[in-house]
Order: sequence, then C-alpha cells, then structure tokens
Amino acid sequence: MTLAFELAALRRARDPQAVVTDARRWAQYVGLLSTNPEAAHAFSATHLVRRDFQLRPTASSFRELSSRVETERYVLVGTASNRPAYLPSQRWEYLRLEAAATAAGWELENPNTTRRERWSAWLSGLLRVPE
Repeated sequence: MTLAFELAALRRARDPQAVVTDARRWAQYVGLLSTNPEAAHAFSATHLVRRDFQLRPTASSFRELSSRVETERYVLVGTASNRPAYLPSQRWEYLRLEAAATAAGWELENPNTTRRERWSAWLSGLLRVPE
C-alpha cells in the first residue's frame, strides 16, 4: 500500500510519529501531502516523521507517484468530509482521518485543545522515562 497523509490530518494526531510508525507496519510507502513544502518539512522534523515522498494537492502529483511506485492500493488520509477534487478517481482511495484513526487505533487531538496543551503533551512524550 502507498499511504499519503494530508498535513492537516497528521496535525490532528496526538502522536504523529506513532501514527506514521504504525502505518509503516502495513504500508510500503508513507508520505505527506501539503501545499507548503516548508511547513511539511518543519512538521516532519519537529515530530520526527520519516516520509518516503511529499505531494502537492494536484492530480498530476498523485498520478506521477502511482506511476513511480507499484503497490496494490493507494490511499489518501485526509480531513475533508468528501473526496477532494484533485484526487484522481483511478487507483486512489480517500479515507477520512476519523475512520482511519478508529480502524488503526490512533489517538486524535481534541480540536478544542489549545496550542499550549498540545506542546505540553508533546514535550511530556519526549521526556517520558521508559519503564
């Protein structure tokens, strides 16, 4: 499987690194979709997210990726309630973040959580002492 996450979707994950690490157990390629490559790079560096590819939200980006890597499925995980218009109808599936998180057991942030609370939780995760 080739799995692409919208940057907005990974931002909603309580632990983006854990989500991507878990996804790598069953996906051959995992990447990020963003209109802003610098923001995607900064997010990946901050959260230690390893990605195999980065896409822009254009049909040609998705077609080019699916012609480069051959897997049995191609899935975009996103935050929109409907399939994005730019996602090619051939080969690519769309899965809402909530459905993917429920199926995979990923924890999502409460949308009402403040920036300070998110940073505090992230820092606590970094400073966690192994048992």
